[in-house]
Amino acid sequence: MVFPVYSWGPPKMVRRFLQGTAFDASYTFAIGTYGFAYGKCMENIQSIASRPFDYTASIRMADNFIPGFDQLKEAAGFERRNVHENLTRIAAEVNGRTRSLDHAPPLQRLVHPLIAASVAKNTDSNTAKRFCIDETCNLCGICAKVCPAGNLTVADRVYPANRCEGCLACAHLCPQNAVRVPREKNKARWRNPDATLCEIIAANQRNPK
Repeated sequence: MVFPVYSWGPPKMVRRFLQGTAFDASYTFAIGTYGFAYGKCMENIQSIASRPFDYTASIRMADNFIPGFDQLKEAAGFERRNVHENLTRIAAEVNGRTRSLDHAPPLQRLVHPLIAASVAKNTDSNTAKRFCIDETCNLCGICAKVCPAGNLTVADRVYPANRCEGCLACAHLCPQNAVRVPREKNKARWRNPDATLCEIIAANQRNPK
C-alpha cells in the first residue's frame, strides 16, 4: 500500500483500513509519502497492521500543508528531491521482494510525540468547517469530487460535514482557488504534476470511504 503521511502518522482512513483488514500474502509493503518529515510513522504503522509489513519505505515529495509551508517554494523544490529516481529504486526493491524496514532519523524519533500531537490538534474532523469559501467560488463541485472522505456537499453553497481528514485536496484542487485556509502563507497551491485532476476524481469514485 502507498499512503500520504499526515501529522507524522497515517491518515485516519488508512488506520481504519489496516485495523479492519486481515492480510493473507507472502509479501507486503507500505510506502509513505511525506513533505518535510515523517517521524516514526513507518515504524508505528507496523503495530497497526494485522501482520507486520515485510518492506517499508518513505519518499519525500512536496509538503502541501498550507498553513506551514509556502507552496511556491515547495513546487520549486520538487524536482530537487529526486522523486522519480527514488520511485524507481523503491519499485525495483518491491519487485525484487526486498525485506527491509524504514526507520526514523534519531532527532525525529526524539521529538515525534510532541510534533505529532501539536499538528494533529489543528487537523481534526471539523477542520473543513474552519475553511472559508471566497466570492470566486462558482459551485462547480470539484471540491466534493476530490475529497477522499466524502466530507463536502455542494448545493447553493459548499457544506462541510465532520469527516475531514485534513488532506487539503479541496483547497489545492479548486479550479477557482476559492478555498481559503486559516494561517495560509499565500494563495499558491500545489498538485503532483504526475496526477491529473480527472485521475484524482476517478480514484475517489472507487474509494469506499
